[in-house]
Amino acid sequence: MLKLEEAIVEIEEIIEETNKKVSKTEPNSLFSIIETLNYKNNNLNKRFKSEFPSKLKFKRALIAYNRRPKMHVNKNYSSLLGYQFVDTIMNPTDDKLHILTAEFVKYLDTLNMYDDYKYVEDYNLKMSRETWHKVCNFRRMQIEYEFNISTCQKDATENDYLLESLKYIKEKKEAMIEELKISENRLEHQDLYYEVDPEIQLVVKHGNVETVLTGNFSDFKNTSLISKNAIDEVNAEIKVCY
Repeated sequence: MLKLEEAIVEIEEIIEETNKKVSKTEPNSLFSIIETLNYKNNNLNKRFKSEFPSKLKFKRALIAYNRRPKMHVNKNYSSLLGYQFVDTIMNPTDDKLHILTAEFVKYLDTLNMYDDYKYVEDYNLKMSRETWHKVCNFRRMQIEYEFNISTCQKDATENDYLLESLKYIKEKKEAMIEELKISENRLEHQDLYYEVDPEIQLVVKHGNVETVLTGNFSDFKNTSLISKNAIDEVNAEIKVCY
């Protein structure tokens, strides 16, 4: 009985801990972040356009602004790695690059090449270095927003799967507690039954030979507790057969 109670308490603690994890895993906050990032990204596009009032200059800048390296990364990468990459885009220091996978590092290396002023000279874009630096900075900010949004969406999806898993675990543990409580209740009633059972109860060895009780706990080794009435019924049936 004591072990059952301990098991119930232990499982209840697991359920309580699971409830805490469920509350932390709710993806609502991520959806709010995604909405904010989309709003900021739209504003960034408007700001970029306002920097180039001339249609010709805007057209040239827009080509460079929309130019992106190809990402050769397995789409199943974790959201944690995605956030680390997002944190590196605007400030690719060695300590940040060190924790990224080779594919992400290659993307940033290619982006550095895209930032080179040589692109302006090769395509005769007639753009000052200062303006070109501004275009590249806007481009990196937009890439950061884009990857941040996709990473948050990935994170929300992962949280959905985790949430379903936690809820499933919780339901299984709750069902287990109900089963244990039923077993506990049955054992309690069984104890009460034997306490108030008016029938004589005998301690018998296997083979239904009554044991002489000496008051030692060893008297009950390899024995069963059965009602005298049950033995009388068996004896009566034996007499009928003979």
